[in-house]
Amino acid sequence: MQILAFRIKNIVVSIMIIFIFCLGIIFPNNNKIIKGNTKQKNLKYSIIEKNYILNQKNAVELSILLEKNKTTLTKEKIIELIKKMKKKYRNLNRMLIYGYLSKKAYEELIEMQHTEEYKNNFLFLYVKSGKSQDKGSIYWFQLKGKFSHLYGSVTDI
Repeated sequence: MQILAFRIKNIVVSIMIIFIFCLGIIFPNNNKIIKGNTKQKNLKYSIIEKNYILNQKNAVELSILLEKNKTTLTKEKIIELIKKMKKKYRNLNRMLIYGYLSKKAYEELIEMQHTEEYKNNFLFLYVKSGKSQDKGSIYWFQLKGKFSHLYGSVTDI
């Protein structure tokens, strides 16, 4: 019974990823940028890609690469980082943030490959809809690793 529930959860999570990813394919944008490292209270990250969703300036999609540092990479630090990014993009109606621990996991999501690299290093997806800064959810996707206990769960922030 637990195996069936786990498989159903995997299918639902995969469908969500495919749907959100397809939005970017159907409505592509050429506003991609690559930035250098930015420090956020010892949690280092870089923006791999930035797109305006559906070519609208009020909806953004970010792919970020988080540094694998066992002491600074915590659930609390990730939530803190997302809250600061929410504040930076507060005027936007929609926001998606994909969090990765390796660039290869990012590339594998684009290529729709679900290898061990992807399972270990695709960490989360944050979704914000509406102008309210109080609404948004982190969907946890890491199957193996430090945050695997959060897999399939949702953190509202």
